[in-house]
Amino acid sequence: MAGTRIRRCFIGICFLFATLQVSPSRDAASTFADQAFDKQWRQGEAIAMNFWGPLANAKDSKQEEYKESPGGKRLVQYFDKGRMELTNGAVTNGLLATEITAGKIQTGDATFRVKAPPAIPVAGDPDNSGPTYAGLADKGGILFTAATNSAADKTHGNLVAARVAADGSVMTANPVSGTGATATVVFDSQTKHNVPMAFAEYREKAGLSTIGLAITEPFLTTVKVAGQSRGVMVQVFERRVLTYTADNPDAFKVEMGNIGQHYYAWRYADATADDAIRPWTAGYLVGNNYGYQDGWDNGQFGDLSVAIGQMTTRYSLPQQYLQQKGIAAERAYLDHMKAIGMHDLVCFLSIPADGDETKVTPPADLYQPIFANGQVNAANSWATYVASVVREYGDIIKVWEVWNEPDFTADNTLGVVGGAWQTRQPKAGETPNWKGGIPQYVRMLRITYEVVHALQPEAYVATGGITYEAYLDWILKLTDNPDGGKVSMTYPLTGGAYFDVLSFHQYPIYAEQDWAAQQKDVFLPTGTTQGDLANWSQKVRNLTYILAQRGYDGSRHPAKIFINTETGVPWEVANDPSTGQKVDPASEARRAAGTATGQISLAKQLGVVEIHFYQLNDLTKPTVGLDDAFNHMGMYKYLLMPGQPQTLSPIGAAVKAVLRT
Repeated sequence: MAGTRIRRCFIGICFLFATLQVSPSRDAASTFADQAFDKQWRQGEAIAMNFWGPLANAKDSKQEEYKESPGGKRLVQYFDKGRMELTNGAVTNGLLATEITAGKIQTGDATFRVKAPPAIPVAGDPDNSGPTYAGLADKGGILFTAATNSAADKTHGNLVAARVAADGSVMTANPVSGTGATATVVFDSQTKHNVPMAFAEYREKAGLSTIGLAITEPFLTTVKVAGQSRGVMVQVFERRVLTYTADNPDAFKVEMGNIGQHYYAWRYADATADDAIRPWTAGYLVGNNYGYQDGWDNGQFGDLSVAIGQMTTRYSLPQQYLQQKGIAAERAYLDHMKAIGMHDLVCFLSIPADGDETKVTPPADLYQPIFANGQVNAANSWATYVASVVREYGDIIKVWEVWNEPDFTADNTLGVVGGAWQTRQPKAGETPNWKGGIPQYVRMLRITYEVVHALQPEAYVATGGITYEAYLDWILKLTDNPDGGKVSMTYPLTGGAYFDVLSFHQYPIYAEQDWAAQQKDVFLPTGTTQGDLANWSQKVRNLTYILAQRGYDGSRHPAKIFINTETGVPWEVANDPSTGQKVDPASEARRAAGTATGQISLAKQLGVVEIHFYQLNDLTKPTVGLDDAFNHMGMYKYLLMPGQPQTLSPIGAAVKAVLRT
């Protein structure tokens, strides 16, 4: 079976009858994706009802990856009985049965993506215990093995005797010659499999181009049909699965299985962000990062946020902290936030209890299987951690960031235009926050993506506050393959498949590049609101450019959702952090306030759906710590004890005026 070449062919027209109808799904089609599909469907339905299956059961059109098609994509539409494809102007029908039993999704004439065969019954009711495609692939290998010709002539051969149990195991018997529907009368020499009379005659009427060559030997099994156990003969062909039920009426003795339904369910059961991203419906939100101050808890910080109109925040639930305090340690605070109307929170996932990522290394068990026996694998500590926080806090947290600033580096020349990272992978020793390489970070993204979307399908997975465009580009280029991130059959998808949301950090007090023009330091800080907004906007354009170069602009893959999870300009500082020049306090306060409100306005124009400022509150008292630009970026000045009147900073006052109007 492994050596069977998966081919494409023009769709033929076959004479068949439906075995089972299903209710229209939520993604049911209301129209044909192309006039050529409509024409093929009508031609088939004119010969036999349910040739393809009702349009109500069909899926909406998709643009699926196919290397040789223009732009690397082709239009497809799924029906109960198969898939129609528009391949270079012609309607084709892929070898769905071959792909699903081989565990290979075809993405080009000679390119494939590995995916284990599914536990979907090959015939009968959907709740059959088996045999399934997975069972046949696991225990039915003898059925796929090349056979000898058992057909003496076109009317006489050996009766089908192999019997398959629900788990896919095969019981053979000594051959007995005979005649009739279950006697093998045709030998497909190309694939070296026998075909019984019932299927040979059916294929002759339907057309070889519709059914395909046999890829298994025929076998007997018991399946449930309309709730009743029935003995059937089954055979898998390149494009279809056929069943024969002796006691059915003549017109329904041979039926074609719902391979289109089965294949679609298999292929898209765990689709990645390369295929689809759930639309963002929460509107544009503004929040903050919460720090720490004696006497305050996160629930009280939530009250301060809502008071100025900030209805979300960026939270943190480190693994070690939850191990020490218990998984529900933050439950009361988040319940309070939910009660006061906060929603669609962002949470960055990390390990160290104190938030200092420089102290830890990536988990040693990252490459343990993510799932085992249908459950999150306890041997994979990151998967277990992600599952625990999603189950506990998924009711209010909607965006799960992976690590905080994995690309942070003390040498900021590495990630700029013309820097070392533009031509080589970042080295683990260059990024103190993330002591692993890009493939290991992609692995973290993949684990998080698969666990989150299995447990909380409506949630989003995000990168962890990316600063450098070059680092993002490597995420998009490499897989989680420990062998340097190479694309392989085992590791077919690059990092872009495993995040829905691009979380980025940008502080307008620092210079930005122009990546499209490959120019350094084009947008220099000017100490003005206008300059700050130019810098911030350029960062969004740069990241959009990098994503577009890898097809994440809707051309090959869905465009990413953008959130800015750290930003800010100090309202009070001794010297401008960029120029080193002494600043005028009143001018600096106006600058910071104008930049914050300008970012909120620009976000809607640039499609940045959430902005989170660096701090809810200043880290030091007024006039103290003016040598550090990050001490006075808060919405509130340094907080007094809870219950006392708190004072808004110039930034907070301006933001409140915008959000509360």
